[in-house]
Amino acid sequence: MPVPARPVTNLRDHAVRRIDASSQFVPTLAHGEMPGKHIRATCACGLSVVVDISGWAEMGLHNLPLTSFEDRLRCMCGRRSIPLFLHHGSCDEAAARTGGIYVWR
Repeated sequence: MPVPARPVTNLRDHAVRRIDASSQFVPTLAHGEMPGKHIRATCACGLSVVVDISGWAEMGLHNLPLTSFEDRLRCMCGRRSIPLFLHHGSCDEAAARTGGIYVWR
């Protein structure tokens, strides 16, 4: 019997992201709203910011997977789709900056 794939876990940043379709845990917007968790966008250029998900939450999009929102983000480097990661713990000051990656609803 095959072993199900596990989500990628970056122990340094405590980030979780699904790595393939057979993964059982798929982070949703609702997971980012839980106490002690937040969602970060990390661009290939190295910029990483905490994403304000309140607009999407107000639209009732709580149960959509984080991958559904990646095409709605733009980085100042020009990238048009930014991966989202669910982070455990409180966000640090450096990551809490909000400039550079913008939400396109």
